[in-house]
Amino acid sequence: MLKCLFIMHDWAGGAEKISLDVAKSLPGSAFDSTVCCLHHLPQLAAMLPEGQNFSMPDKPGLFPKLRHFLKIRQMAAESDAVVGTVQLQSILAAALLAPAKAVAWLHTDLRGKLAGKRGLSARVYKALLGWALRRCRFTVCVSEGVGRSGAALWPALAPRLRVLRNPSDLEKIRRQAQAPLPQALEACFEKPVIVAVGRLEKEKNLPLLMEAGALLRERGRDFNLCLAGRGSQREGLGQLAKDMGMEGHVFFAGYQRNPYALMARSAVLALSSNREGSPNVLVEALCLGIPVVATDCPSGPAEILRGGEFGRLVPMNDARALADALEAVLESPPDAAQIEAGMRRAEDFSLENAAAAWQKLLRETAEPRSEPA
Repeated sequence: MLKCLFIMHDWAGGAEKISLDVAKSLPGSAFDSTVCCLHHLPQLAAMLPEGQNFSMPDKPGLFPKLRHFLKIRQMAAESDAVVGTVQLQSILAAALLAPAKAVAWLHTDLRGKLAGKRGLSARVYKALLGWALRRCRFTVCVSEGVGRSGAALWPALAPRLRVLRNPSDLEKIRRQAQAPLPQALEACFEKPVIVAVGRLEKEKNLPLLMEAGALLRERGRDFNLCLAGRGSQREGLGQLAKDMGMEGHVFFAGYQRNPYALMARSAVLALSSNREGSPNVLVEALCLGIPVVATDCPSGPAEILRGGEFGRLVPMNDARALADALEAVLESPPDAAQIEAGMRRAEDFSLENAAAAWQKLLRETAEPRSEPA
């Protein structure tokens, strides 16, 4: 039986849920998987699938973290494969503790991420991550675009890059979509809803979506905009809604452990990002038969939507193009054949398909190296 350790450090959103889904998908007959967290995060513990082995510091503070890190070191030494999830902190830990059997998991376009950092911060981040990736046996990229970005930054690592698509537990998504709406959001759904699901952070470019919404209001469209997520941009987005005359038409749903009840009742899902890795929310919308409008940003939307075959793609930072695409969907929703095609496309990202790919990679990681490190 292969012992696998998944190292995490946060619970902010989709990437963490995906990490837990992969750990859960490994068959207990062949894999003994443990999820550990570098910090004391009861919120993450609450997200765990039933029966999942889990470890975290017993309380907040530096000394509990240090004591727990010694425990992680022992677990890493006893594991056949150690996966550093959701980038820098977790990847550094995996690379430091188990370099011969570490797997780094990249969820975003790193060139875009580094472009958003300045001066010394960008250089330090790149140096630390580059050091960690060089020590890892493999680096998993969630899309071809993330793989190209990593290879451009660290060409020598290209032979060890592997593209494994983010998995989606499609049955669970459809089941949870049948849950009732949160009472606080019932008023939002009295009109057609444009929904956006994700962290309220700069790279998601939600001001662009707000601007597109304002244009639609000027054209006489009556709808509500629902933003499901939390993040540092929340206060600024609230003020922007007032400034743009959207107050009363923008609902901030906060973090939703089950966003699918909202998505399933929405007229269209919008993604306005300037940078992504492989936005799972697009797959989830296709799974639920919800039309999608997304910016054609690096690196995931065009891959998931196959160049616009399964949803509308618009240029980045073009509010009018985004408004036009949203209006077209509101006016003429996809027909049954298009919805069915989108649902079939979602099956390409099923948990079952991803589990098979991960099992193969973890077994390869556990094998002795056939070439010098």
